[in-house]
Amino acid sequence: MLTWTNRFEGMIIGRGKKLASEGAVVGLHRASPGWEAMVVGTELYTVRVQLTGGQVTGLACNCPYAEHGKNCKHMAAVFLVLEKRAPEILTDDDAALAGRLGTLSSADEEDALQLAIDLNSTRCTALLLNHRAGEGAPRYAPEEFTLDDLPQDALRGEARDLQGDNDPMQLLFPGSGHRASGRL
Repeated sequence: MLTWTNRFEGMIIGRGKKLASEGAVVGLHRASPGWEAMVVGTELYTVRVQLTGGQVTGLACNCPYAEHGKNCKHMAAVFLVLEKRAPEILTDDDAALAGRLGTLSSADEEDALQLAIDLNSTRCTALLLNHRAGEGAPRYAPEEFTLDDLPQDALRGEARDLQGDNDPMQLLFPGSGHRASGRL
């Protein structure tokens, strides 16, 4: 299970919840070795979350608060959206994941698999690989699976926006034709 709340003051998490509930987190996508999103606030901020072996190993935001070495509300908002998007992956809840597998699109499955790998969630990775495999394909025992067993072609797709086609500039300036550059 990913633990991130201990990195934030309570009031910062509360402010992050407000941002997340208002839809301020846009363009959440895989960005090796973690995740990246834009957060609409006073300005448009870029947040990066690095996950290694199921642990948060890096956090960055280009807001003034984070530039002073603190974890900000924008970072908290991104974690909250990740939790909402893939709670079964973040908690390793096999029953909940199994219940959702039939409802996931192939792109959602790909994102769930990437997140499971990022979080070193071997049980969820095995379950996702088994669900995706065709008849006669190798099966993985969730209790015995390790990331060393991961096939090289496990991640087939391209990185994509986890929340749909949310171009931050289009959200800020609808109909303007502006496109986000993806750079800080």
